[in-house]
Amino acid sequence: MKKILFATAATALFALASCDGGAPSANLKSDVDTVSYELGLANTNGIEAYFQQMQLDSTYIDDFLRGFQEGAQVGDNKKKQAYLLGLQAGQQTATQMMPYLESRVFAGDSTQHLSMKNLLAGFAAGIKGKSALVIDGKVMTPEEANNDINDRMAKLSSRFLEARYGDKKKAANDYMQKIAKEEGVKALEGGVFYKVLTEGNGEKPAANATAMVTYEGRLIDGTVFDSSLQRSPDKPVGMPVQGVIEGMRTALMAMPVGSEWEIYIPYDKAYGEAGQGEAIPPFSTLIFKVKLVEIKK
Repeated sequence: MKKILFATAATALFALASCDGGAPSANLKSDVDTVSYELGLANTNGIEAYFQQMQLDSTYIDDFLRGFQEGAQVGDNKKKQAYLLGLQAGQQTATQMMPYLESRVFAGDSTQHLSMKNLLAGFAAGIKGKSALVIDGKVMTPEEANNDINDRMAKLSSRFLEARYGDKKKAANDYMQKIAKEEGVKALEGGVFYKVLTEGNGEKPAANATAMVTYEGRLIDGTVFDSSLQRSPDKPVGMPVQGVIEGMRTALMAMPVGSEWEIYIPYDKAYGEAGQGEAIPPFSTLIFKVKLVEIKK
C-alpha cells in the first residue's frame, strides 16, 4: 500500500510515549471503521525515520499527536488553516532551508548563522508588499530580491571560502606555477597543462563525441579520488566530452587516440572554489593520468 503521509523507506516502529496525547478511542463497528483505523495505523510504518529526519525529540510525541489531530480536524476553518500552513512553512524554513543555505554561504562553518530575525522581517514585508530594502534609491521587490540573492550569496560564500581555505588556494596556485616550468610539460588554453607519456597519432575527439578512456585522478598531495583502473583495470569507460569538467574537455579535444597523458587542471577549470563533496576539497588542482583508447561518435 502506498504511504500517504510519511514517504520513507524505514520500517522500524517508533517507541511512543505511554500517554495517548488525547487521541480518540477506536470504535470499530464496520469495515469502513476498520479501514479508517488501518489507514492511520499503516501511516506510522517507518515513522521513526520521519521523526529523525525532522529532528523530533521523542519526549514531545504527545505534542506531535495533538498537532496532527488539530491539523486533520481543521476542516474549512480558514483562519486555522492559514495558521497551520504558516507554522509548517516556518518549521521547514528553520530545519531545512536555513541549515542548507548557511552551509553554502559560510563554507561549512557551523558557528556562522544567517539572521532568522531579518529573514522573518523580509518575509513579512514581502507578503504585505512593504519592503524596507532600498538599493540605489529604489525599493526592492520580491522578484528583484530573487534575482539578486544568488549573486550576493556567491560573493559571501567566496569570501568565507577564501578565509577558510586560503592556504589551499595558495598551494594550488604554487603547484601549477611549478608544473608550468617542468621539462616536457606543455600548455593548453585556460591554464591547463599536460605531459605526454605515450604519443598517439589517431583522431582527436570532437565536443559531441564520447572518449573511451582509462584514467586515474588524484590531488596534489597524491590522494586518489577516482580511478577507472581500480574498478576495471583493462576496460575503458565512456567519458562524454561535453559532460566533463572544463579542463578535462580542453585536454580530451587536443588528445589523439592512442595517447596517454598526465593532465594538470587548475581549480577554476575543475570544481572551483567550492570543491566537490568530501573527495575534492575547495581550491583543488586535479591531476589525471588518462589513456585515450578510442572515440565513439
